[in-house]
Amino acid sequence: MKKILRLLFVAVCAISFICACSSNTDKTGKTVKKVRIVSTIYPAYDWVNQIIGKDNPNIQSSLLATNGVDLHSYQPTAQDIASISQADIVITVGGSSDQWVKDTIDRLSGKKPTLVALMDIPGMTLLKEGHVGEDHHGHEHHVAHHHDSGTYDEHVWLSLTNAITSVKAIEKTVIDIDRVGAKTYSNNAADYVGKLKALDKDYRNTIARSPGRTLVFADRFPFRYLANDYELIAIAAFDGCSTETRASFETIRRLASALDSHALDAVVILEESDGKIAQSVLSASKQPGRKVLVMNAMQSVRPGQKKGYLETMGENLAVLTQALIKKTGLPE
Repeated sequence: MKKILRLLFVAVCAISFICACSSNTDKTGKTVKKVRIVSTIYPAYDWVNQIIGKDNPNIQSSLLATNGVDLHSYQPTAQDIASISQADIVITVGGSSDQWVKDTIDRLSGKKPTLVALMDIPGMTLLKEGHVGEDHHGHEHHVAHHHDSGTYDEHVWLSLTNAITSVKAIEKTVIDIDRVGAKTYSNNAADYVGKLKALDKDYRNTIARSPGRTLVFADRFPFRYLANDYELIAIAAFDGCSTETRASFETIRRLASALDSHALDAVVILEESDGKIAQSVLSASKQPGRKVLVMNAMQSVRPGQKKGYLETMGENLAVLTQALIKKTGLPE
């Protein structure tokens, strides 16, 4: 990756001459350079837009990955390097998957963009990476200082409490660089945080009324943070960052057994899954006619994405409500 970055960095010089600087004109007719904010994941991009407001004349917000490639397999282009080098603020997850962003910024000469790494924000809850296969709860860790984030699960945005902490940190960073809009940004952030808190309350109330706390996930499981927030137990085929796509017979048997023993009405998969593992699990269970439900981890975004973070997490709650339902009439 470092060799690729060196080659891309050379290409940036040429691209920088081609890319025009974003600017707008104030009331006096004077040209004012826009503040550029670049995000590497969709949730952060959406949070920025909620804070700055629609059609903000002073800020240009952009998202790097819009081609359906997720965080773990993303390969930066020369244009991506140029976007990072021209940005005023860059927002990343902060794990090993986007280490290339920090490496790019370190190579820059002159003024460098402010880097906001979600995993390094004070107050964020981080969970150790580990196997998710049996009744397992992650070990919680609260950030108090800079740390080696490589050993922690990177899917921090799938916790609403972490989302609240992130929005507040991004708000402060935006205000630091554009104090003219401070009141607007503070009001927008406060309104959005209120909505996040309301959804978090919905999660807690809904799950408290659920007949169980166990999920069977016939897929990778990037929802460790969500499960930790609401004391859910996940029995999954693979860990959240796994690159495996084929489940062993033993894995299929284990998931089918869990589905039966917990009398669950559905098995859950990710939005980009082909569903083959889920079908194998259902076929191996005592009652194959169960539902296959889909949760969205927002690990990738495709052109035309319209659903925001809040709406997507609301839809995930609706899926959880169904996934935790107990199924009756299972054969002995």
